[in-house]
This record gives sequence, C-alpha cells and structure tokens, in this order.
Amino acid sequence: MCPLSNVRTGAVDVLANHPIREYFRQGIAVTVNTDDPKMFDTSLAQEYRLLVEECGFSKHEICRLILAAIEACWLPAERKQSLQRSFLEDPSWAAG
Repeated sequence: MCPLSNVRTGAVDVLANHPIREYFRQGIAVTVNTDDPKMFDTSLAQEYRLLVEECGFSKHEICRLILAAIEACWLPAERKQSLQRSFLEDPSWAAG
C-alpha cells in the first residue's frame, strides 16, 4: 500500500481514514510502499512516520510491517532470512 500517494490521488480523503490500519488489525498481509517518491514527494521512512503519527501504529507494529515486506519480496529464501536477521539485530529495533 502507498498511503501518502493514496491521499494525494484522492483514493483516501485523509491518512487517518486509510484502510491500512483495519487491514493490519484483521491480519491481512500488507506492505508499505512509496509509489513514485519524486512525484509524491515522499520516502519509505516518511510513509512509516506518517503511519505512526496519523494512524497510531506503534514501533512494534512498524517492525511487523517491515518484516512482512521482507517476507513478501522476491528475494531467495536464504537472502530473506539473512535480511530479517540483520534487521532484527539492529539496535534500533531491539525493543521492537
């Protein structure tokens, strides 16, 4: 999902009303993406920051979204596992 793009294109009226929170709550596998970063003046970091600020996602939930993205990507299984380990071992996410 591209939350900021969805707001800027009018698919969602305001970020607080974006369905990503409800989909996540229901256990639907969602990933956060940037659509066209230059066109929508965004970054992946900004997308996650806005989910915290506007949709009430916690650090733990953002961590889960990132891990879901790693799982959904097209890397070979061994590379996914390595990336997941590297991510989880980073001190910034240790309490995530």
